[in-house]
Amino acid sequence: MAGFKAVANVVLFNDDGDVSRDMLEMERFVCEVTQSQVDVILKDVKGLAKFMSASEHERQRNMTEIVDHLGSIGGAVGKVQDSTQQIKKAQDLQVSRQEHEAHLKSIRRALGVGDDDPWLEKQNSLIRSRVPDSGSWLVRDNIVFKQWADLSRQGTNVMALTGRSGYGKSHICSTVIAALLEKYGKTSAQHKAIVSYYYFSPENRDESLEKCLGSLICQIASKRPTYARAVATACENAGTTYESQAIWDKLIFDLLDEIHGDCFICLDGFQDFRRVDCSGKTISSMAKYAALPRGDGFQMLFFVSALPDHFESMELGDGFAQISLGLERSYSGAATGKPRKFHWNDNATAVVNQQDLVLVARHRIQGMYTRKPELHVLLEDMGDVASELAAAVAGHFENLEDKLRQIDSCESEEQIRSIIENADEGLSTSLRTAIADLNASLGQTEIKQLNELLLWAAGGFEPHPSLMLKPADVLQAALYFRLGQKYMLKAVVDKFPALITMDDISGVKLQSETLKEILEEVPTPTDATSMDQSNTVLHASEIALVRRFLLNVCDDDLYSRFEFDRFFEAKTGKQTARICLGGRNAFHLSLLQICLDSLCTRHKDMGIEALRHYAATHFHRHLREVDLLEMKTGDNVDLLRRCLSNPYVEVGYRDHAEQHEFIKAALAQSSDRYNIVSKVAGRVAALWFGNERSMGLLFIVPAKIMAKDLDLHVDISPGYDGRPSGHDIDRVVEWAKKKVDLDLTDEEWELQRARTYKHWGLMDEALRMLEKLEPQISDNWLYLRLMGEAHTHPQKRLDYLKMFRALKDQLLNTDARYTLAYWGSLYDEADILFRLGDLESAASCFQALVEHDVGEDEFLKMSQESAVNYLFYTWCEQKAFHKVIDMLAQWEAMGNGPRGVRYWLPAMVDSFYSLAIRAAAETGSEQHVIQMFSSAAGLPLHEQHISVLRYASGALLYHTSQRTEDHESAIEIWEELVTSPREFLTLAMAGWYALRSLCQALLEDAAPVGGEAERARAGMYEKKLENMTHIVGHDIDSLRREDHDIRLAVARAKHLRGDRSAARKIIQSRLGDVLEDEFSSIGNRFLQVAASLAAIDDDAGALLGCKPCRKIIS
Repeated sequence: MAGFKAVANVVLFNDDGDVSRDMLEMERFVCEVTQSQVDVILKDVKGLAKFMSASEHERQRNMTEIVDHLGSIGGAVGKVQDSTQQIKKAQDLQVSRQEHEAHLKSIRRALGVGDDDPWLEKQNSLIRSRVPDSGSWLVRDNIVFKQWADLSRQGTNVMALTGRSGYGKSHICSTVIAALLEKYGKTSAQHKAIVSYYYFSPENRDESLEKCLGSLICQIASKRPTYARAVATACENAGTTYESQAIWDKLIFDLLDEIHGDCFICLDGFQDFRRVDCSGKTISSMAKYAALPRGDGFQMLFFVSALPDHFESMELGDGFAQISLGLERSYSGAATGKPRKFHWNDNATAVVNQQDLVLVARHRIQGMYTRKPELHVLLEDMGDVASELAAAVAGHFENLEDKLRQIDSCESEEQIRSIIENADEGLSTSLRTAIADLNASLGQTEIKQLNELLLWAAGGFEPHPSLMLKPADVLQAALYFRLGQKYMLKAVVDKFPALITMDDISGVKLQSETLKEILEEVPTPTDATSMDQSNTVLHASEIALVRRFLLNVCDDDLYSRFEFDRFFEAKTGKQTARICLGGRNAFHLSLLQICLDSLCTRHKDMGIEALRHYAATHFHRHLREVDLLEMKTGDNVDLLRRCLSNPYVEVGYRDHAEQHEFIKAALAQSSDRYNIVSKVAGRVAALWFGNERSMGLLFIVPAKIMAKDLDLHVDISPGYDGRPSGHDIDRVVEWAKKKVDLDLTDEEWELQRARTYKHWGLMDEALRMLEKLEPQISDNWLYLRLMGEAHTHPQKRLDYLKMFRALKDQLLNTDARYTLAYWGSLYDEADILFRLGDLESAASCFQALVEHDVGEDEFLKMSQESAVNYLFYTWCEQKAFHKVIDMLAQWEAMGNGPRGVRYWLPAMVDSFYSLAIRAAAETGSEQHVIQMFSSAAGLPLHEQHISVLRYASGALLYHTSQRTEDHESAIEIWEELVTSPREFLTLAMAGWYALRSLCQALLEDAAPVGGEAERARAGMYEKKLENMTHIVGHDIDSLRREDHDIRLAVARAKHLRGDRSAARKIIQSRLGDVLEDEFSSIGNRFLQVAASLAAIDDDAGALLGCKPCRKIIS
């Protein structure tokens, strides 16, 4: 290399050639090195680019998965938020519901509307008695009704159904209401219409319009919380009682803005719209407002059934339409807007409800065929009897029923033909003829018996769901109390089919209102002496005295001319009593006298306990029926003085010197009604504080009567949540100490106070009082009995009961009160032993109570029936199934005796039959037990008991046999119980059990398994399930929102068969009912939602439904 040297840091080369060569060489070397490095870099860059591209694809795929995952998390969070919001809304709804309920209570109190809803009871009663398809001509075929009931149409706003008494207006009205409730009752978002209605009672012709309007307001307010708040505020601010016009003006018309949507108002039975009083004006105002054209806000649609001509003077314009029952009726002036002038079309022969008459006649005749097969033979060759009768009575249902009753008692074809030919004879004429025939043919005792039945049929017992009291039991007790002997009630009623009828729900009732009017026309005596003598026999000595008087007054010629001898001979030994009822006040005063007499009597006969129970709960009802004004208004005439001084009532006390003197003294001492009533209350209170076994309702009478004087703050009502506080009980006890004539020590009064605490559920107060009394009366048997009931520790309760029973050697069968309490304590002791696990001792106690003859004591009978169930359950738990079968065989051996199958089997409940079925299956005694139940069902028992035995026979067949024929027989038995409207609705318990079992059986059989034939058979069972959902009745309707809803079974069956869409529609409908059920708690609604979703296998939704429920419950 060329030499070089460095000068000033600059490289200097000595030779340019060498430098040039070296530079070229260096350039080549640099190029080679650079090129090789570039190739390496390019390779690395290509690899890196390829790697980056793959990484980008991976990143995009991962990002998509992340986004999807975040989306699912967001959806879950949204669901959680929705659930939280739903829970918050539910809690807010619960708070607002409580406020709403408080407003409703305030409205009821201010308007005098009781806790019971008589309009609902009346509607259910009419629906139960309705013949299938009757009324369809109106709701399905009538153009006027369709236009009126369709909210999307404009036109008819007021519809009147007119007809005379007995033409079936109430039944048509119930059909209209049922159709509206079916269409608008769910109050969906699309149709927010309210259906409100009221039935004026035919028994109370002076029923106030204020009560009607108050009932309508309560129904509207129950659906509109804002309106409820406004009405409650208005009532509170007013502070006075409204009259009918003021109720309409202040509480309805002025508050229309608070009622959103349309409102149907249906009234039945208002007497006369042309009255000039306030009531008539109010009804006219309502009808005129409803007739106005429909607007965008609140609109009233008015339906009313009334007598003919009631709308004659009302100018309602074209928004009004009328349908007349009976012969067709026309009107003029419809298109002009002038007042309509109605007139009868004398040439018209058509009856608009002719179809209903034919249906009712055929239904009744079919019932006759069932009872009297031989009647079928007489009628089958006589043509269409039903149509002939329906045409002859010209729309009058009561006349039709009367003719059918006459046919039912006929013995020949000639008699039947005569009735059909004279069917156009008025009902009043035929009834008067029947009464005259009975007056001529019956003896004095029979007429007295019939008059007693008529008395209760006209104004007696009105059953209430809260009272476990049967009308037949009350009437039996009343007849026994009044006539001194027990009667076979149905046999007595069957003797007078033209006048009275009887059923399990309403008891004994008059056949028609026309009959009541006729009986009230018969004059009754005006004083006690003549009343008593009118029911006596005319003896020969009395007639001889009158004969001598006539002979002295007139000569022999006149005496012979008027044939007085023949007249007296006809009267000798014959009764002079007549079938009569007297005026409305007369029979209510008589019933009031019976109530007071039964409560004040000291006769200790268990045969009249049902009457005393009735008297205790209906005492004030008869007072109100007699008085035109409420008892609470202290400025009115003293009703009780007038009642007790009435000669009809005095007759009831004349033979009881003590009661007679008591009433005379009360009337003489004071004119203050509350002083008199307090004396009656004192006598009733003596029954409570002087008898450990008396009904708690007897405490209600003095407490309610003395509510004003004692300033009690709680309305004590039987069967409701209202109950006295400890303070109120203390005040009643202190009052009773002064008013009640009982020989009790201070300790015994305190014991009665503790007993009253315990009865009304104040267990802590009762226990503290008893523990405080222990040093003074620790050996008192009542004290030991109460401690055995009130103590909270089971073993302590058992110890006290054993000490109580240890006194039996000295008190059993010698002290009547201890004896009754002793047998009742056996049940309590057995129950405690059972809960403590001592099954052997528990079974011994139960068996001792079961084998004891309790006589007529209703309380011990109930305890004994419950003891049988627990005894069988205990034996089954011990695997001692043979003991169950042995006891059944023992009952069978006694046959129809007082302790045989006729006594035991009908009284048992569903659990008893389940245990009997289990024992029969375990011991191989199925056929024996089935035969026993079938034989018992053939005994002459009450229809309700026969129905229960039929249900049990079906259960035995279904659960103990593997044969398809037996399963089919069981299903047929249950189906017959459920689908028969009369049986299911009057024998609700057996029908409910049968309904439950039938649903379970049909659902199992509706499951699609096997081949084509099996699937077709399953479809048949599914169809049966669907048909059951169309059964109408209060008892089935009550299951619509519970977990025994038939629609759950139908939806499940369709889901299993693959018809998912239909199943979801059914569940959707059920969910609407469940969520809108205002009487159900929030927790129960969530549970029903879960059950509904589980039926279609939506388990996730069902679990979500359960979660809020758990939180609410916890």
